[in-house]
Amino acid sequence: MHVDSVVRVGAGLPGGQATAVELRSQGFTGTVTLLGAARHPPYDRPP
Repeated sequence: MHVDSVVRVGAGLPGGQATAVELRSQGFTGTVTLLGAARHPPYDRPP
């Protein structure tokens, strides 16, 4: 099976980053979409 895109429900910083980082480390080159309830785009903040 070939996957072109992944959608992750829940865009919290730790889970979203972990998902994207792991996918890329495994060689995934497709689109990663994060769906979340936040009104603003994700931003980098201290944990």
